Amino acid sequence: MDLADPRWNTSGVPWHALYFKGIYARLQRVKAVWDPQDVFRHALSVRASD
Repeated sequence: MDLADPRWNTSGVPWHALYFKGIYARLQRVKAVWDPQDVFRHALSVRASD
């Protein structure tokens, strides 16, 4: 969860870019199809939009 906390992630790079690298937008599209109700989630899960 430290990646999403601006007190710890001072890199200027969004947490999802560090965690998921370059596939975050694709993962968001997949999530929209397979989990539109956001049932499967945790602090650093793919979000519907950022």
